Amino acid sequence: MNSIIINKFKQFIPLIICLIFFINFEPVTSSLKFELNTDHPRCFHEELYGGYVLMIKWKVSGVEESNEEKKNHFLSMIQISISRENTNELVKREYLKKMTGKLSFNSETDDTYRICVSYHGGWTVPYPALVGIKLSSDNMDHPDLKDAVKNADLKSVDKMAQDIKNHAKEYIDLQEHEISKEDTFAMDHMTFERTFYYVTVFQIAIIVVLGLYQVFSFKKFLLSNNVI
Repeated sequence: MNSIIINKFKQFIPLIICLIFFINFEPVTSSLKFELNTDHPRCFHEELYGGYVLMIKWKVSGVEESNEEKKNHFLSMIQISISRENTNELVKREYLKKMTGKLSFNSETDDTYRICVSYHGGWTVPYPALVGIKLSSDNMDHPDLKDAVKNADLKSVDKMAQDIKNHAKEYIDLQEHEISKEDTFAMDHMTFERTFYYVTVFQIAIIVVLGLYQVFSFKKFLLSNNVI
């Protein structure tokens, strides 16, 4: 049974390595929750490949305002801006219109972008507002994966896969050693049981023979003494 499990485990090693490979290249997600203030904007720095989409989700909480018009006016003072890291060129700006929402940005070229959340409604924030923001981008799809491999971009993943493979081999070797010891112990146990069986049968045979001998001896004694 153990050998069957080991063989099954060996078959699944490539699958495990592939799963780890894809887990490391799942869509990259960054998130942050912070208190809104007027001191400075909160920014993310995100590297995107050309032709791929960045998804931005936000949620504002803590706005203690029953007047819908005032609430909307407050939200309109919060903006999300996207600009190029190197040139500070503003490529997209979004003023919030509701407490939760999302927007997308399509990167035209390979570049690093700065995504900032800022408040422009005065010197103070009228509510203890908290802003949660989440960025998701699929950076798995490099435009040229062959070049990525040649440039050793996947070297760390390959090393991780090799380490897992080596550890798996060590565990398999240990399990095979344990199975070998169990097989040896089982054979010794079977030999001991067989020997014990033969000795028991031999002892029973001796007891039966001794019993018959005593019966015949006692009968002979009785006959010799004219008892029967």
